[in-house]
Amino acid sequence: MTGAELRAAGFVPLALADRERFAAWFRDNQILDLGFFTLRAYFSEIWIRESPDLFEAAAADEGGLFPLFPRQRNRDPDALRAALFKLDRLWTASGQDLQMSFLTAEQLAFLEQTFAGRTFFSGCDERFSDTLCTREDFFRLSWKNKQKYSDYLRFYREQTPVWEEVGPARSDDCRRVMEGWCARRDCRECLFGCEKKVLERFLSDGMPGLLCYLEARPAALIFGELSGDTLFFPFAKADPVPGLTVALYLEFAGRFPAKFINIGSDGGLEGLKQFKSKFRPFVKLNKYDFTLCPGR
Repeated sequence: MTGAELRAAGFVPLALADRERFAAWFRDNQILDLGFFTLRAYFSEIWIRESPDLFEAAAADEGGLFPLFPRQRNRDPDALRAALFKLDRLWTASGQDLQMSFLTAEQLAFLEQTFAGRTFFSGCDERFSDTLCTREDFFRLSWKNKQKYSDYLRFYREQTPVWEEVGPARSDDCRRVMEGWCARRDCRECLFGCEKKVLERFLSDGMPGLLCYLEARPAALIFGELSGDTLFFPFAKADPVPGLTVALYLEFAGRFPAKFINIGSDGGLEGLKQFKSKFRPFVKLNKYDFTLCPGR
């Protein structure tokens, strides 16, 4: 599948100006990867096709273009099946398998029912399951390991953080935080491409973000977006100061009226797994993949 083929089928590139329209279709979404700014930052191409009751999108990664599960205004299963059959024909005509990712369990079940009798594969890599907390649990600081809570209290006893919203005048300070983080990391830990490039897209798109200054030095950075009643945290970098990362998460989340907070996956990385395990209780939000073999 190519962009030219999608354009011929009525798709157009997703533009920054499409943010409100996109948000209206995805207001019930709780999967971090499907946030507007996150999609634009982590995927090289996003294409959309819209009708009065249907919104379709396709994203490009290193494996090529793949469609996202269509969104509907009215839950009409017959119309949804018809849309899926059209996508199947479009991808089959391009000589590719129809593949979908970032599916909920309900969406996966619908696909399996719709294409019953065809050959397909499905699965879930739990390393990339999102961590979803209620607002109350997130701010209660009732973590299983009290060390993080102690570090958080110590941080405010010993530090005087200054919080500033990210904007064009603070872009270089964001880059300084990023450079410091990269200097302490192995590039192989960046599971979804170079995070410096992701930062530049967030900055150019004007994604909401927050910087923390310690003694006038930029020490931590976070970006997030509100989708419906869920706040997504796709990007956070901080200097190794005890309690700083927790303070960063809480300070930023407190600025949004979210009922739920999605702090993303751990990617199977032990350090992230240990950190996110402190935010108990939480729900692991599984994301499923589906591959349909053409015509079989």
